Amino acid sequence: QFCRFQKCLAVGMVKEVVRTDSLKGRRGRLPSKPKQPPDASPANLLTSLVRAHLDSGPSTAKLDYSKFQELVLPHFGKEDAGDVQQFYDLLSASLEVIRKWAEKIPGFAEPSPGDQDLLLDSAFL
Repeated sequence: QFCRFQKCLAVGMVKEVVRTDSLKGRRGRLPSKPKQPPDASPANLLTSLVRAHLDSGPSTAKLDYSKFQELVLPHFGKEDAGDVQQFYDLLSASLEVIRKWAEKIPGFAEPSPGDQDLLLDSAFL
């Protein structure tokens, strides 16, 4: 009995399965896990993210700072429509850059467009 037990263990059978005689018909082996190749290696994913970042960002030559006025500090507490509009424009431009970047991330296109918007909007706030 002991020799047979040792042979069973030597060929990869599980000790508990051999002793209790469970999983009959499967030759005493535990069910194997299905082997699935990973979708993408971490290096490939990182490369894709960096490439998406570089492709989606505006080039520095195309940036136009003329429409934004420099903030003058002495007018604390005063908030006019121009400041709010300038903030809104900057925020909208930033969100658009992030949206273009996210569209280039592998797997981001899988959810519905509404879900994509929800993901971006909730992450942006």
